Amino acid sequence: MLETPAELKVHSGISAISGWHCTSTDIEVLIDGKSIGKAGTGTMREDTVGVCGHADTGFSLLVNYGSYEPGLHKLTLVVDGEISDEREFATARIAGDETDYARGLMGTTVVDDFPAPGDRVYLSWVEEQQGFAAYRIDKSDIEAEIKTLEFFLNREYIGSQRVYDNDPNYHPEETITNVEFEFDTSNPDFVLRSPVPEFGHCTFTGDIQVSGHRKMKSVGDYICNDGQREGTYSLSLDIRSALHQHLQGIVQLYGNLGLDDSTNSVDDRTIILSGLSE
Repeated sequence: MLETPAELKVHSGISAISGWHCTSTDIEVLIDGKSIGKAGTGTMREDTVGVCGHADTGFSLLVNYGSYEPGLHKLTLVVDGEISDEREFATARIAGDETDYARGLMGTTVVDDFPAPGDRVYLSWVEEQQGFAAYRIDKSDIEAEIKTLEFFLNREYIGSQRVYDNDPNYHPEETITNVEFEFDTSNPDFVLRSPVPEFGHCTFTGDIQVSGHRKMKSVGDYICNDGQREGTYSLSLDIRSALHQHLQGIVQLYGNLGLDDSTNSVDDRTIILSGLSE
């Protein structure tokens, strides 16, 4: 069973052609009809025990994909003198089409939202591999427990409230009386109720999603119990602290806000979420 290179995928750098076979120890690899050598065999592969009855089934052969012209190539796997597998794959040269081995390069980059939304992977160039390797991964902590929301109206502080999630067993007795909203990032439903009197007795209902590294967003509808204010909202939150101790974001409300004579005014309110590290 040939596993890498993957069919019709682009490959670069120095890597192994690999797979597994239950019985053979004579495995030859050809690229574009030319032999590049015999694969080493006998690598332990515990995942093949159920099929082969033993684990020493793996094979591999190191190859520099950069030594092949960019474009499509054909790999042929010959097992015990017979063709066992064939597939096409593509190659690319990182440092340019004329360079099969790049020397003296240095560089780093980041990949956001990998391996999960909100995560960030840091990559560094490794000459010996002719490719990038991960040297650090920041896992998103957006689902961390949020303790307090502080509200600012027109950049002026107007109050704060405790936060609880939707689990009825979570609420400590001493916080039940002053809890006026819910904010639960472990559940896609986002509900914000009556944060402070100045904000009004309104209910916001929508979903909340991770939208990038240290970012999340929510959109939905809101309605206030005065029967006059209702509409749609959009909420964006950005983790500002390097220690992930708080989030800061902007809420934009659209519709009849009852704030002035306009029926379609827009009001921005800054929200700071603190206590994430607790």
